[in-house]
Amino acid sequence: MEAFFDQVFPRVYRVVEKMVRQREAAEDVCQEVFYRIHRAIDRLDPERDPLPWVMTIAMNCCRKHWASKAESQAKRTTGIDDHPGLDERIDSGAPDPEALREDAVKRQKIEAALQELPEPMRESIVLHLYAGLGHDEIADSLGIGHAAARKRYSRAIARLGELLEDVVP
Repeated sequence: MEAFFDQVFPRVYRVVEKMVRQREAAEDVCQEVFYRIHRAIDRLDPERDPLPWVMTIAMNCCRKHWASKAESQAKRTTGIDDHPGLDERIDSGAPDPEALREDAVKRQKIEAALQELPEPMRESIVLHLYAGLGHDEIADSLGIGHAAARKRYSRAIARLGELLEDVVP
């Protein structure tokens, strides 16, 4: 179980963090993901790649998080901890603050555009770009066909491009 955890945790955390958008919430959701995996490990098919199964659990935990009262409260606040490394950049003579601000604004616009997408489209992009899953694995994770997964991703990228026309030339 430890080796399995070490192998999949980084991908799960990246996906969950992109979906819930807050570090503390992502940590809590990941804890729930691996608790559920531990409880259901006997149902894992050793003949199949476990990543789609793990990502299905992760997406279900994200949905549960969004439905909770904690999510609605967390959306109203943000803390300095939500900006890792900020203190090092300030103290280290980092690049031009204006360039950092412009980069941060772009990242915020990209994150906001990602959040504007309908949940199925957002899941498709996050699973592909942040978890590194292929369309077959995304299809397995979401319980849809391969063609539907490819089409959903294609539509999501097109919509994201429309939302980001002013950000990405």
